[in-house]
Amino acid sequence: MSQQARKLRKLVAQPETTLCVGVWDAFSARVAGKFFIRGKLRADFTSGEVSVGDKLLELMPSTYSLLYQLMTNEGKIPSNQTFLEKMWRPEHKTDIEYLRSCITRLKNELEKEPGTPTMIFDEGGMGYKFIGG
Repeated sequence: MSQQARKLRKLVAQPETTLCVGVWDAFSARVAGKFFIRGKLRADFTSGEVSVGDKLLELMPSTYSLLYQLMTNEGKIPSNQTFLEKMWRPEHKTDIEYLRSCITRLKNELEKEPGTPTMIFDEGGMGYKFIGG
């Protein structure tokens, strides 16, 4: 098990954390496949490891959960509210700014030029769309 996976499992065991709800589903690999590969982006839902090219990313739990939700909805535009409901505990379910900050962090990790995205697109207040790189 990767170091990142061990950290996340430890956080999940702590109920006082604001760890996003969807993270554990990702680690349980409750999706059709255990791997997601698009271009240089590779995610292993079993180990929790995500890489772009040869670079292994150190994602925060909320950022990992957001990426998981985006990848499993590839090409679709889940609403901002859908992201908030699926990923965070009740205290963050209406916090659009928190979602935006997670999207920004994720773009900074994945995109070569975050200001000119090639994978994650803001769909004019409707939500976000992921198109694998």
